[in-house]
Amino acid sequence: MKRYSSLIIFVVLSVFFVRAAVAKHVTTTIVEAEYQDIRDDLLDAVKGKGLNIAGVFHASEMLNNTKSVFNFRRNIYKNAEIIEFCSAGISHDISRANPLNILLCPFKIAVFNLEKDPKKVYVVWATPEAIDEKSKKGIARIQGLISSIIEDADL
Repeated sequence: MKRYSSLIIFVVLSVFFVRAAVAKHVTTTIVEAEYQDIRDDLLDAVKGKGLNIAGVFHASEMLNNTKSVFNFRRNIYKNAEIIEFCSAGISHDISRANPLNILLCPFKIAVFNLEKDPKKVYVVWATPEAIDEKSKKGIARIQGLISSIIEDADL
């Protein structure tokens, strides 16, 4: 029974501390371009860094296919995808600083355009906040990596 009590305390504390790891700042870049070009530029920039692309989540497809279930008539996005990627080096750094930081990987950049204005392409990423002093260096590396990807994609 003592083992379960310790586990429950760990889970409760983890939830408390993981909430602090959630992103506090969202950055958006908006460009007038073709959606596919910006998406491809972002994917090329991630691959150009030698990073593992964990996946591409097709958010617009999921939302468009399920809108009627929730009684919505119009689509929000014409296209919307979330590119998930990871850096083993940064993941080691942040996890060694605090094991709760594992939540931060994979890193994500969203790219989308809206049904009502398909010529504007939005690129959005969240900056995580360090959950403790030891995590700050690794968080800065995440911020630098994402910024360099955006820069390499010429956005």
